[in-house]
Amino acid sequence: MNIKRFFLSLVLIMIFILINNNCVAQKTSEIIYALKTGNTEKLVTFFKPEIELSVNGNNNTYSLAQAENILKRFFNENKPVSFKILHEGNQSDAYYLIGTLITEDNTFRTSIFMRTISKKNYIYQLRIENEYN
Repeated sequence: MNIKRFFLSLVLIMIFILINNNCVAQKTSEIIYALKTGNTEKLVTFFKPEIELSVNGNNNTYSLAQAENILKRFFNENKPVSFKILHEGNQSDAYYLIGTLITEDNTFRTSIFMRTISKKNYIYQLRIENEYN
């Protein structure tokens, strides 16, 4: 392999990585905005057809409709004020984000796990747990 071909391949790989990271970053900002505002309709657009959802210790796998209803009830009872990212990372086709969701009355540790499937990023697990329980 000549040096020009090597560098061209390297540049193409870097461009692919940057594009993929920008797509995840854009989706992450949309997800965070949905959490900050309690916008359940927007949040579920990132869910897999079935999602592992844990809200205050109630864990199960739910359909999109079920998950949306659970989250609507949660946000009606817990009006969001802000969301702060504590930690985030990725490994191959998986991405995770851990943060603090502050509501009018409580603080919740929130964990979001995403995976790329067929070139689309999906949330496959969402955990919202009261930080003081």
